[in-house]
Amino acid sequence: GAPATGWSRRWRSGLVSDRPASGFSCETQEDLGQRLLVYAASTLLLWHLLYDRLDLILAALVLLSLVLLTTRLHFAGSFALTVWPPAGRWWPRLVPAALLVAWLVLAAVAHASGLGPMAAWASVASRSAFCFETTSPWVRSGGTFPTAGVLTFSEPHRVQAASPDVFGVIVSDGGTTSVEEWRPRPGAAITLRPGDRLSYPAGARLIFETGRRVPGAPRSGAAWADPAVGASGAGEFVRFLGLALTFVVGSFPLLRPGAPPTRAGAAVGLALALAAAGWAEAWAVYAAWAAPDLFLGTVRAGALVALPSLAVGGPWGRRLTGVLVVAVLGLFVAGAAGLRERIAVFDRGGGHDLALWSGVLGLALVGSLWPHEPWALLVLAQGLLASTLGPLALMSSAIPVRTQVMASGLGLAAFAVGALGGRASGGAVAATLGAYPALLGAPAAWAALRLARPRPA
Repeated sequence: GAPATGWSRRWRSGLVSDRPASGFSCETQEDLGQRLLVYAASTLLLWHLLYDRLDLILAALVLLSLVLLTTRLHFAGSFALTVWPPAGRWWPRLVPAALLVAWLVLAAVAHASGLGPMAAWASVASRSAFCFETTSPWVRSGGTFPTAGVLTFSEPHRVQAASPDVFGVIVSDGGTTSVEEWRPRPGAAITLRPGDRLSYPAGARLIFETGRRVPGAPRSGAAWADPAVGASGAGEFVRFLGLALTFVVGSFPLLRPGAPPTRAGAAVGLALALAAAGWAEAWAVYAAWAAPDLFLGTVRAGALVALPSLAVGGPWGRRLTGVLVVAVLGLFVAGAAGLRERIAVFDRGGGHDLALWSGVLGLALVGSLWPHEPWALLVLAQGLLASTLGPLALMSSAIPVRTQVMASGLGLAAFAVGALGGRASGGAVAATLGAYPALLGAPAAWAALRLARPRPA
């Protein structure tokens, strides 16, 4: 063919090179400018292909985040990242960045749904029942229960087995209860009546009927919006106070910027804690709106973060889910770094911070070997933080380490008294104290620190 012109040679070099050439020995400034222009034009024309390659990077980050969040490898990951020397300087800055990303994903979900948070809440509250929708994976190919549990049915329901497991059918008839074993082959079905219960092992797969009520879901949207209908005003107020104290004060020591403690740092930490609590509340509302089957069995973190895929749909929904998973991992690691910084207060002799942190993660690893209910564990962990480390993070003045240890111990003792005494006693208020013992632990620790605070001369 005809010899290549200067522009065609530069076009080919721009396509095969991953960066603009820094210049050949005989290249003039004009040639370099033309080469840069060709490279920029090639990048614009091939941007869609380059973006697809970025999806591979995002997918790798999502897989790594899921492995660290859903397996016991997150203990090793938390330890490695929090003992990394730059962690104390960089991880506190990760909290506002990760929260901003989470709020942006929430804004995308709200835009795709066409409903603001209050409108979504009103839509869920107006539902007569929470039923399986045609788009739910539980009615199409079936879903997997990660932990064992029991389902209670309020209406006739035909359930199909998708795995060869051993189920227990608990039937109550005329005041007598009988338990029958069900060993189905994949594809076998059973019809359950109102009041029947079905126990399932971990890893079991079941397929449900479209349009039927989700077992374990609230009776209606009104019951979901106000689960304490019929409760006394005092009991409802104590419950609300317990939730707020447990999660806001419990998150405060994880999100507050590091030492030295200042009032500005306390204000920033409180703002971040409120932002995290507000995001979680709004996210739960949109999850109930988009996926009622989340009420089935134990709430799973994987199903919660998949909300953008359901609300937005398409490739962008999957990408937003991936971005959210990475942001949640960032919050998790930043919270672990903040927890290590708070625990270091109890290193009175100095030099044992690493051993203390290793012991804490070791105890958490041993505790993870036993089956647990996620919500109860979350309330317990947040309540312990609110009763011990939360008041320490709230105080901006310098307090002796011995006093801090004694105040945390007093908060822990009050927490134990509330948990055990509240469940043993009767009444709605006592039951709420048993469910949220931080109502006693946090004020006890804060009062001890307040009384022991040095007085100005």
